Amino acid sequence: MIREYSRERIDKVIISQTFLRFWIPESFYMFASVTTTFVLAVIAVVVLHATAIQAGLLVVFQELPVFLLSLFVGVWLDRRDLRLVLIFVSLVQTLLLIFALFLLNLHSSIYLLYGFAAALGVAKLVLDLCYTSLLPELIKRHHLVAGNARLQVTTAGIKILAPALAGLLAKYFFPPLILLICILASVASTVALFFIPQRELSRSSDSTSSSVTNFVQEMKEGVGILFH
Repeated sequence: MIREYSRERIDKVIISQTFLRFWIPESFYMFASVTTTFVLAVIAVVVLHATAIQAGLLVVFQELPVFLLSLFVGVWLDRRDLRLVLIFVSLVQTLLLIFALFLLNLHSSIYLLYGFAAALGVAKLVLDLCYTSLLPELIKRHHLVAGNARLQVTTAGIKILAPALAGLLAKYFFPPLILLICILASVASTVALFFIPQRELSRSSDSTSSSVTNFVQEMKEGVGILFH
């Protein structure tokens, strides 16, 4: 009994530490993502005086990658080391935000905003799928419900607080400058990803060496599941 209790305690400590290493970068990423979406809308309406149609198109460009690329990205990620993909795409997202801050301060244009919205939408799609797929690799199956519950609580809080904070800052500062907060959050998320242990994210050789035929077949299966 004592040995079983000690093993259970050790198991909980390991799980909590591993989950914390996952939760920190995911929370910073979610804050950057929610704030960026809000700030782009503020820039479109306040700075560029976008019409209702233009504001709607901005949302379309942000969500279009989800509609067009979700199945492809999902099957592709199943063959990759999720930790490395997360680090790379998080770094790309940070660079995109830096370029957006620089260019939008020099020359604000609704078409430029559309371009950044689409590029950031692709990065967001990959990161969302990576984080969703990563948690089951880090903690045991019977801890997934508790882990997902904590993530959902954190996400709900961020979705409430981040736009409120960004809106308050937009009242006193030039809206594109608020992207600096998104950049800092994205940098923090990228750095924190390096602390996720590499050894726990091994991918099977079968999935990484799958042929193009299997890749297409899995996409077809995904389409079938979607329509059923």
